[in-house]
Amino acid sequence: MTFVRIQRSANWYSKVKFTVVAPALVKRCAPTNLMLVGSPAGISSATESTLHPWYFVILTSAMVQSTNPCVGPSTDAIALAIVTGVEYFRRLLQGRGKENMHVKSLVVLAMVATVAGCGGSDDSNPGTGTAYAFVAPVVNSTRTYSETIVDNANNTIVIGYTQTVMAVAADGTITEVQQSTTDGSTVVNGTNYTPLAETETYDGTSGQETSYTYTAASDESVTCIYDPRDGGPDFPLRVGQTWSISYTFACGSESPVTYEQTGSVVDVESVTVPAGTFTALKLHSTVSWTNLQGTTRTQTVTNWRDIATSHSVKEEISIVVSGTLPTTGYPLSREIVLETIS
Repeated sequence: MTFVRIQRSANWYSKVKFTVVAPALVKRCAPTNLMLVGSPAGISSATESTLHPWYFVILTSAMVQSTNPCVGPSTDAIALAIVTGVEYFRRLLQGRGKENMHVKSLVVLAMVATVAGCGGSDDSNPGTGTAYAFVAPVVNSTRTYSETIVDNANNTIVIGYTQTVMAVAADGTITEVQQSTTDGSTVVNGTNYTPLAETETYDGTSGQETSYTYTAASDESVTCIYDPRDGGPDFPLRVGQTWSISYTFACGSESPVTYEQTGSVVDVESVTVPAGTFTALKLHSTVSWTNLQGTTRTQTVTNWRDIATSHSVKEEISIVVSGTLPTTGYPLSREIVLETIS
């Protein structure tokens, strides 16, 4: 028995070879004599002759969780898989008239449901070895960071800021306040690099930012939103884990801009910064986006996150800018290091 291949991704679709259909389609479209399969072993032992000519198999949620990155570990839904090779499928349906058209329509519905159901990550590899869980920050703790920026005119700009944990809600949502510690002017070639005073919200399961609010020069409060969240992997993290995520970002009434990120957990290594020496997960990623002015940026990021606290202790970013270039200065590299933690 073979599985239909829907080649959207060279990584997992071509290996898993099944198409997920929304559970509602099971009741509306599937015939009555379906073969229930409780495990991957059940599928491998099944034969084509035992299946209904429409060639469907109901997969239990346990199996879907082990093979399909679109379904999280807490999902209880049962997915529908279309089973059989494309050529075999075509031969058996020859001459079936309206029924043939109906089944072809169902295949299209299956493909649409798969794409629609994969908001967020895909192409993921779970990695191997020790699983490092996300560690919620300590309320009232403060981290101090310094950031060194090199712009397109080779100017070096040094800024600093603090991150103070204000609250950790019952659902894990984290609220932090950012304050600038930068002295003097940081306006270079028409660009102000001074960090904003912000109130920031983070996802309690991954530590990724979901929104922040600041006060504009007009004294208007502006909220910027990442949907579903800023880039980064889902915890727990393992060496070898990979991720791919698409998200949007918008401030106030602006139109959302789409970001595409891929990344991997490279290693666990020791890293020394002014705040001390930490055992950290090394993450490597690339993120690209085109803003509303037509400027495309591609950032290559290496980030070290302390395994004991999940805090970022060091981050190195290189930036390639193309498309409509800004008329003012813009950064081409940034290095952020943890100075103190209290």
